[in-house]
Formats: sequence, structure tokens, C-alpha cells
Amino acid sequence: MKSSVFKKENILKKIIMVSTNNTCRSFIAESILRQYLLDADQKNVEVISRGLVVLFPEPVHVKAADMVIKTCGIESLDFRSAQLTQEEVEESDLILTMTEEQKTFADQKRKTVETAEFTEDGRYKRKVRSFVLRTGRLSDFQKNMMNDHWADLGLDYQNTPFDFAAIYGNTNPVILEIGFGMGKSLVDMAEANPDKNYLGIEVHTPGVGACIAYAVEKGVKNLRVICHDATEILRDCVKDGELGGLQLFFPDPWHKAKHHKRRIVQPHFVEQVVQKLQPNGFIHMATDWENYAEQMLEVLSANENLVNTAEQDYIPRPDFRPLTKFEARGHRLGHGVWDLYFKKK
Repeated sequence: MKSSVFKKENILKKIIMVSTNNTCRSFIAESILRQYLLDADQKNVEVISRGLVVLFPEPVHVKAADMVIKTCGIESLDFRSAQLTQEEVEESDLILTMTEEQKTFADQKRKTVETAEFTEDGRYKRKVRSFVLRTGRLSDFQKNMMNDHWADLGLDYQNTPFDFAAIYGNTNPVILEIGFGMGKSLVDMAEANPDKNYLGIEVHTPGVGACIAYAVEKGVKNLRVICHDATEILRDCVKDGELGGLQLFFPDPWHKAKHHKRRIVQPHFVEQVVQKLQPNGFIHMATDWENYAEQMLEVLSANENLVNTAEQDYIPRPDFRPLTKFEARGHRLGHGVWDLYFKKK
């Protein structure tokens, strides 16, 4: 990047380096650019790094920290990864992703991803905003279903709470499901329970497209879907005490012990969910990894505002939770499945 971008035009005030988890490459890029600006005596440009999928703050990777110390002389002891937010996107002048896939993934989450154009002599020309959903795995059919039915079945992130009564046209309880995959079981539950409203969150765009297509096929009206980070939706878009329940079925187990800290079921996550639940609202989780089930049980049981409805830790799979193809295959292979059902006091 040429210094004229900063010296002559003085346009770029905030630059964000983006990677997946913000524990390696984006941190390195941030550090290198900070050092470049320091050497160029450019103190008015803010440079930060963020991740597309950051469930909770983590320190930088050891090898990345060593590289930054050697090349820039910058210590990283206080660094913690952070999630890219919509506000930061809107406030930034330039967002640089470490790979094209990360830019595509950011597009999939319907966030504004900005790239820069420069003139031949290196001067900053303009920002290009992209709102288009792009992914090689998104079929034309799925893309068309999203484009044609998003106004009826889709919701976009906003920094103010949703008005669920206006969205659904009623005051029925809202059940939130995080990570609905391809959405078949979610649509089946919505169809079977017209007296409840369902809100599904999924960051995998083909899954969102498939879910919308199946909902249209079934004529389901009490369902909305969001392609965005779940923690931001809970934090910004849902009022306290408004959810009738939370469903979390077969989340990523992060099966390696060193990755267990990346699991979504952590005390701070459960506390956030409990805050959003109505009195007597439920948390229903299911997993086919026994040690993840044990962690879920430990975390849920430790929350003083929850009570376990099971007689002995876990409940049998209830009839109202549809059996997925993935789960049925697991049963045939002899894999266990553990359901947990807690209620807010």
C-alpha cells in the first residue's frame, strides 16, 4: 500500500484486517501495518484486526506472536481476538481479508465488506460495497429462493431489538434455534407447532437457502431465518426476557481437547441465553459427543437460574425433536445421543 494513500489524500482513517478467528494472520497484518504507519509518521490512521467467527476472546497463536516480535518488536501479551461487528464495518474506511474465502464468508453473513480501488499512481479512489451473497456451494435454486423469499422469511442483523409481534403478526412465544444446518428439522417443528414462532440462525448460506426453500414448500409462516453470528443477535437484537426457548442441536464439538474452549456452550454464553429467556423458558441441547454432553450438563447445572427437568441428568429424545438423517445414521452405527432440557426458574 503506497504512502500517498495516507499522506496526500488523508482519507483512510480506520482499517480493519480480517481473518477467520483473529488469532494469527489478521493479527500479523495489523502489526505489520501499524509498524509501517509508525515509520511513516502517520499517527491518524487506526488499524485493528477482527475475526469472522470469534465465540470468545482468545490470545494470539504462539507462532504469530513470535513472528511479530521478531519483525516488528511488538509484544502481544494483552491481545485478545474479537468478533467483527456491523458497527465496525460501517465505521471503517477499508477492510482487508486475508483470503478470498474470508471475504466470501463475510459476504455470506450479509455484512458490508469493503475493498479499495486505487489510481495508477497509488491514490485512494473509492470504496466498493458488496452486499451480494456469493459462494461456490450455493446453488442457483437456493440463491433464487433466498432472493425471492427473504422479505417474508429472512431477517437482517440490526443494532436494536426485533419487534417480534410485528414480525410474526402475533405474540406467540419465540423459539430460537442456533445452527440449524440445512433446516429440515427446524421447518418440521415450525409446521408441527403453529402456536409458536421459530427463529433460526445459521452462518452456512447454502443451509439458509435450503431452509427457506423447504419452508416455502411446506407453506410455513411462523419461521424466520438469519445468516449472522448468533452472539451478536442475542446481544443486540433480542430483548431480555423475550424468548420462549433456545434450541442447540448437534453444535460443533471441537473434539480435540485443545479446542474445547471454542465450544459455544460456555458459562458466559448460557448466562446470556438465560437473560433473554422468559420465566419458565427452556434450553434444549443435544449432542452425539459424550464429553460435550458432560460439559453441557456441567455448565447448565452451574447456572443458578436453571433447573434440570431430567430425573437423571439427560432426557430421552422427545418426540417433538425430529430425528435427523445424521442422527439416524449415528444410531445405526451405535453412536449415543444425549438430550438436555433445562428450564428457567
